Amino acid sequence: MVRSLKERLRHAFNIAVAELDSGELWNRATLGIAVISGSRSYLTGQLEEIDRAAHRLSPALGAEVIDSYAEFFPN
Repeated sequence: MVRSLKERLRHAFNIAVAELDSGELWNRATLGIAVISGSRSYLTGQLEEIDRAAHRLSPALGAEVIDSYAEFFPN
């Protein structure tokens, strides 16, 4: 399920997606998504779209998005 969600998001948005946790819990996963742009407003919009897509895709894969947040790093 995690691999499928990662691939779908990667394909739909052309982004970098990685599983960040060690996989110790079989029923939880943490995904990290990297997006780069010179425009913070563009990034905000794209991250909102990615979040909506993850929430929309997850139930069909038998999963649930519990939490999400964005962190911005200045250039």
